[in-house]
Amino acid sequence: AERGHRMAQRNLGEMLYAGDGIPQDKAKAFHWMKLAGEPALKEAQFNVGYMLHTGEGAEQDKEQALYWYTLAAEQGMPRAQVNLGVMLRAGDGVEKDEEEAAHLFG
Repeated sequence: AERGHRMAQRNLGEMLYAGDGIPQDKAKAFHWMKLAGEPALKEAQFNVGYMLHTGEGAEQDKEQALYWYTLAAEQGMPRAQVNLGVMLRAGDGVEKDEEEAAHLFG
Protein backbone atom coordinates (compact mmCIF):
# COMPACT_ATOMS: atom_id res chain seq x y z
CA ALA A 1 0.00 0.00 0.00
CA GLU A 2 2.80 2.41 0.86
CA ARG A 3 4.36 1.82 -2.57
CA GLY A 4 1.26 3.08 -4.36
CA HIS A 5 -0.43 -0.20 -5.29
CA ARG A 6 -4.11 0.82 -5.54
CA MET A 7 -5.63 -2.56 -4.75
CA ALA A 8 -3.36 -2.93 -1.71
CA GLN A 9 -4.41 0.55 -0.56
CA ARG A 10 -8.08 -0.34 -0.94
CA ASN A 11 -7.64 -3.69 0.79
CA LEU A 12 -5.76 -2.09 3.69
CA GLY A 13 -8.46 0.56 3.95
CA GLU A 14 -11.17 -2.10 4.10
CA MET A 15 -9.24 -4.06 6.73
CA LEU A 16 -8.75 -0.95 8.87
CA TYR A 17 -12.40 0.01 8.49
CA ALA A 18 -13.66 -3.40 9.60
CA GLY A 19 -10.88 -4.23 12.06
CA ASP A 20 -10.23 -7.38 10.03
CA GLY A 21 -7.05 -8.88 11.49
CA ILE A 22 -5.81 -5.48 12.68
CA PRO A 23 -7.11 -2.86 15.10
CA GLN A 24 -10.03 -0.90 13.67
CA ASP A 25 -9.09 2.65 12.66
CA LYS A 26 -11.64 4.37 10.46
CA ALA A 27 -9.58 7.55 10.07
CA LYS A 28 -6.65 5.55 8.66
CA ALA A 29 -9.11 3.54 6.56
CA PHE A 30 -10.36 6.79 5.04
CA HIS A 31 -6.78 7.85 4.23
CA TRP A 32 -6.01 4.62 2.35
CA MET A 33 -9.37 4.51 0.57
CA LYS A 34 -8.93 8.07 -0.65
CA LEU A 35 -5.47 7.28 -2.03
CA ALA A 36 -6.84 4.22 -3.82
CA GLY A 37 -9.88 6.10 -5.11
CA GLU A 38 -8.17 9.12 -6.60
CA PRO A 39 -6.99 7.40 -9.78
CA ALA A 40 -10.39 5.80 -10.50
CA LEU A 41 -10.70 2.62 -8.46
CA LYS A 42 -14.49 2.56 -8.20
CA GLU A 43 -14.70 0.36 -5.11
CA ALA A 44 -12.46 2.76 -3.18
CA GLN A 45 -14.36 5.76 -4.55
CA PHE A 46 -17.60 4.26 -3.26
CA ASN A 47 -16.03 3.60 0.15
CA VAL A 48 -14.71 7.18 0.39
CA GLY A 49 -18.17 8.47 -0.54
CA TYR A 50 -19.78 6.25 2.08
CA MET A 51 -17.38 7.34 4.80
CA LEU A 52 -17.93 11.02 3.96
CA HIS A 53 -21.69 10.48 3.79
CA THR A 54 -21.90 8.74 7.17
CA GLY A 55 -19.06 10.54 8.94
CA GLU A 56 -17.33 7.24 9.74
CA GLY A 57 -13.57 7.72 9.62
CA ALA A 58 -13.84 11.23 8.20
CA GLU A 59 -15.72 14.40 8.98
CA GLN A 60 -19.18 14.15 7.43
CA ASP A 61 -19.28 16.07 4.16
CA LYS A 62 -22.27 15.27 1.99
CA GLU A 63 -21.10 17.48 -0.87
CA GLN A 64 -17.86 15.51 -1.10
CA ALA A 65 -19.79 12.24 -0.63
CA LEU A 66 -21.85 13.18 -3.67
CA TYR A 67 -18.63 13.81 -5.64
CA TRP A 68 -17.11 10.41 -4.74
CA TYR A 69 -20.36 8.51 -5.27
CA THR A 70 -20.63 10.18 -8.68
CA LEU A 71 -17.12 9.05 -9.66
CA ALA A 72 -17.95 5.44 -8.79
CA ALA A 73 -21.46 5.60 -10.29
CA GLU A 74 -20.08 6.87 -13.61
CA GLN A 75 -17.99 3.69 -13.75
CA GLY A 76 -21.11 1.56 -13.35
CA MET A 77 -20.89 0.66 -9.66
CA PRO A 78 -24.46 -0.25 -8.62
CA ARG A 79 -24.09 0.57 -4.90
CA ALA A 80 -22.78 4.03 -5.77
CA GLN A 81 -25.65 4.57 -8.20
CA VAL A 82 -28.17 3.61 -5.51
CA ASN A 83 -26.61 5.78 -2.79
CA LEU A 84 -26.31 8.70 -5.19
CA GLY A 85 -29.92 8.23 -6.26
CA VAL A 86 -31.10 8.11 -2.64
CA MET A 87 -29.26 11.36 -1.87
CA LEU A 88 -30.71 13.07 -4.92
CA ARG A 89 -34.24 11.80 -4.35
CA ALA A 90 -34.26 12.95 -0.72
CA GLY A 91 -32.25 16.14 -1.21
CA ASP A 92 -29.82 14.76 1.36
CA GLY A 93 -27.09 17.40 1.46
CA VAL A 94 -27.73 18.30 -2.18
CA GLU A 95 -30.44 19.92 -4.23
CA LYS A 96 -33.33 17.50 -4.67
CA ASP A 97 -33.43 15.99 -8.17
CA GLU A 98 -36.02 13.24 -8.47
CA GLU A 99 -35.59 12.97 -12.24
CA GLU A 100 -31.87 12.20 -11.99
CA ALA A 101 -32.55 9.86 -9.07
CA ALA A 102 -35.06 7.92 -11.19
CA HIS A 103 -32.49 7.73 -14.00
CA LEU A 104 -29.93 6.24 -11.60
CA PHE A 105 -32.45 3.70 -10.31
CA GLY A 106 -33.02 2.89 -13.94
